[in-house]
Amino acid sequence: MYPSPSHLEHMEAAKTLLFVPDYFHYLLTGQKVNEYTEATTGQMVSPVTKDWDYELMDMLGYNKEMFCKLVMPGTNLGSLREEVQKEVGFNLDVVVPATHDTGSAVLAVPANDEDFIYISSGTWSLMGLERKEADCSRSS
Repeated sequence: MYPSPSHLEHMEAAKTLLFVPDYFHYLLTGQKVNEYTEATTGQMVSPVTKDWDYELMDMLGYNKEMFCKLVMPGTNLGSLREEVQKEVGFNLDVVVPATHDTGSAVLAVPANDEDFIYISSGTWSLMGLERKEADCSRSS
């Protein structure tokens, strides 16, 4: 996420930050938003407020205007753009999933109570648990 000094001009010229899943949502609906689980991978979302960390952006000199509204999985972005409707021959509502693959994998765990852990293995492996609040303590 941190640009090299030779690429700072690109950051300064940027108008909108869309992660790859957000870009697909934009192509389908015309809506420019950032999905929460994917946005957290950029390390610019506060674990306390669950919104963009504007203080950190200021410290790094990032253009805060390029960051879109954060939306949670399950957000309805509305209908397909008219051009897409014509191409595919139908319309539907686009509902944002947890676009980060680990977020989707954890949500898919068939747990019936809150006392469980998950193991997710793919290109990398994770073991953890779901928490209502992030644990940002030194011991974690």
